Amino acid sequence: VTEAFGIDPDRIVVVPHGVPAPRTSADEIAATRERYLGADDRGGRLVLLPAITHPHKGHLRLISAFARWSTPVDRLVLIGGVGAAEQDVMNAIRTSDVAERIERPGRVDDDQRDSLIAAADVLVLPSEEEGFGAPVIEAMAAGTPVIVSDIPALVEVGGGAAVVATDGIDTLVEALETAVADRDRLITAGLERSRHFTTATSGAALAAAYRKAVGMGEETP
Repeated sequence: VTEAFGIDPDRIVVVPHGVPAPRTSADEIAATRERYLGADDRGGRLVLLPAITHPHKGHLRLISAFARWSTPVDRLVLIGGVGAAEQDVMNAIRTSDVAERIERPGRVDDDQRDSLIAAADVLVLPSEEEGFGAPVIEAMAAGTPVIVSDIPALVEVGGGAAVVATDGIDTLVEALETAVADRDRLITAGLERSRHFTTATSGAALAAAYRKAVGMGEETP
C-alpha cells in the first residue's frame, strides 16, 4: 500500500482474520476417528485436506505423496465442494495404488468439518494460491499439526508453527514424516499461534481502526 499509493504507514492498520474457536467434544473426535480409522484405530494416521477441488488447491500432489508415505492403516480424507478439478481428483483416486485408503466425502456441514479437523493427525493445505488460509488457524486452534505449501500467505499465517513443504512430491512426503514425528512441538506452537487470530483479537483491532479513522486514536469512546 505504501509503495503503490504513497500512503503514510501510520495510517495503515492491519486487522487479523478472526477464526472462531473449535466446538468439538472428545466424544465427537473419538467417533470421527472410529469412522475413518476403525474401532481399534490400529495406529493409523488420519490426514485431512479441506478445500474445494480447484486445480490450485494441491489435491493431486497430496494424493501422490500420501501413496508414497502411508501405511495400510492410514487414511486420507478430502472434504470440500466440487471445483474445476473434481474429475481429475476422482481419477487420481481411482488410479492410485492406495485408492481404498482415500475418502472423498465432498462438502460436509460445519460440525463434521470441525470434528474432522480436530480428529486429524495432520491437516495439509498444499495450495499454490491462497488469500489467507483459514483452515491453518482452525487446525492449530484444535491442536492439529499443519503442513502448508511455501506460498507467502500460508507461510505468514503459519508463523513458524506449521511444517512448510516446497514444490514437489518428495518434499510433501518429508513434511508428512516431520509433522508426525514432531507432533507435540507443532501442537504447542500451533495453539500459541492461533491466539493471534481469535474473533476477539480481530474485533478489537477493527474497533481500534474505526476509532483511528474518526480521530479518536487509541481512546475508548
